[in-house]
Amino acid sequence: MAPKSDSALREGELELGHISGVFGVRGEVRLFLHNPESDLFRTAREVILLLEDGSRHTRRLKARSGAGKRVLGRLDGVTTPEQARDLMGARIVVAREALPDVGSDEFYFSDVIGVGVFVDGEQIGTLVEIHASGPIDVLEILTDDGPEFVPAVRDLVVSVSADGVVLKPGSYGEDEE
Repeated sequence: MAPKSDSALREGELELGHISGVFGVRGEVRLFLHNPESDLFRTAREVILLLEDGSRHTRRLKARSGAGKRVLGRLDGVTTPEQARDLMGARIVVAREALPDVGSDEFYFSDVIGVGVFVDGEQIGTLVEIHASGPIDVLEILTDDGPEFVPAVRDLVVSVSADGVVLKPGSYGEDEE
């Protein structure tokens, strides 16, 4: 698994996923992408690979669908399973300005981490992480009482934007007393 520390990320860079395995005999890799439905890598795109040892390597990455929900990638210059294995765990990073603009009802995770979380106009905490946990993302909110976890579904979340996260009343543990 990719390391959690952001120490190797530089200003203006975003992590889009990591290399999770090797596929086949021609040096293809299995990818874990934070947004596997994205078309971002359908055409080759320059990325920075941050290896666990802290080294940085620039490559062109092109992805395709594999069996089931797998996403497979081809990296320029990687032609053998051994070369691909050496990249396992590498974080896939791009410069923010290289990403397409998002629609009015879309956002990049990095744009909302650290924003306030509100219920009925009152700030109850800060969004510290969005966990991609399958079909439903989970918002991790740091409150005065510790972390709270709220599934990102319409029944609980009114809106998410760079201005803040608005939750419906009763959408997290505030009413459990």
